[in-house]
Amino acid sequence: MQITQLVRAFSISLTIALCGCNRGNLADGPIQGRVLEIQSERDFIRIEFSSGFFGAKRELQVAVNPADLLWLKEGREIRGELLRKDQQHELNSIWPSTDSDKKEIEIRNKVLRRNTVDRGVAAFRDTGEVVPEFALYDQDGNLFSRSNLKGKTSVLHFIFTRCSMPSMCPASTRKMSTLLEAIKSEELNDICLISISLDPRFDTPGVLKSYARGYDVDAPQSRFLTGPLQPIQDLKKQLGILSKPDEALIIQHTMRTILIGPDLRIAYHVPNSSWDVEDFLAKIREMNKADPLLIE
Repeated sequence: MQITQLVRAFSISLTIALCGCNRGNLADGPIQGRVLEIQSERDFIRIEFSSGFFGAKRELQVAVNPADLLWLKEGREIRGELLRKDQQHELNSIWPSTDSDKKEIEIRNKVLRRNTVDRGVAAFRDTGEVVPEFALYDQDGNLFSRSNLKGKTSVLHFIFTRCSMPSMCPASTRKMSTLLEAIKSEELNDICLISISLDPRFDTPGVLKSYARGYDVDAPQSRFLTGPLQPIQDLKKQLGILSKPDEALIIQHTMRTILIGPDLRIAYHVPNSSWDVEDFLAKIREMNKADPLLIE
């Protein structure tokens, strides 16, 4: 008798679930799928995802932030937070979700985590030391790791898009923009300007893409990085950045601008946001003349 009741209860539950699926009801929350179509003129995308008890493939049209349309592409695997609002679905906090990239990020950042723990109180890396292993996403939703820096002269700093102190992130980002223009003007090759977000929960690739365009620094030579919180915390510790939550400022933090050579070693660094564009440009020119021996 009990078995019969259990079977009947299961059948009723399954029928309700399938009926809800057929009606198109979707609960608010995380969703993962593939971009089928981008409707830029309406700020909509159409995605394919698995739903229901049997994981059936479904399609859904969702509204997205215009900033996300700057990096999304048809065929791209993504994840985000689904929300039903005003008789339509919205997809917020959109991230890339390619299995191979997620695996690479996990593997490389495990190395970073272990290295940070092993270094302990001596985690800070000074001039002459190699930058640590890491892997994050850039403003185009592509994987970016330490290997992308090999053979290039790089300038790295930490920022976040909601920073409201003119003398901090905005000032440093404007200097990066000026440095980018000088690099283009002088046709200097193999240069990479890196801005790592201190606020990865808010600074998705789309947010960073929009921010970079606002400062006229969205270019192949300029990468804005974000991703899981832990590797960014580890990078902060190893690269000399202190930060903490702040009710008024969102994040209170120090700054350090770092010049990294083609051999992945820290060649020069300046604390706070007072670094000088001409100073770094002169050092970039000098390093570009050298023929460095790259590490394996």
